[in-house]
Amino acid sequence: KAAEVAIAGLLEEMKFLNNEETKKINKLYNEYRNSLEEQQKKDLKEVQLLWIRYKDKKCGFESSLYSGGSVAPLIYSECQKNETIKKDNADPSKCDFCNP
Repeated sequence: KAAEVAIAGLLEEMKFLNNEETKKINKLYNEYRNSLEEQQKKDLKEVQLLWIRYKDKKCGFESSLYSGGSVAPLIYSECQKNETIKKDNADPSKCDFCNP
């Protein structure tokens, strides 16, 4: 029972951290997007949607290795956080921002 409570607490903390990183990346994305021409904006949106799909699939796969265990949601959340942080630290001018 204590382990379940601890895991639930960790999951809540991970959700908070993911939300904070998501806010940062959205701010960066919008600033960068505003500097682009219309076609570039459309292309960037498409790339971003692909990145989100990539991140979800990657993290789903990593957590599936622990399927049925109580640690699987933690693995998924940690992966989501790490991928978002990597994206947040990317340099848009080098188009690292565009690539997963």
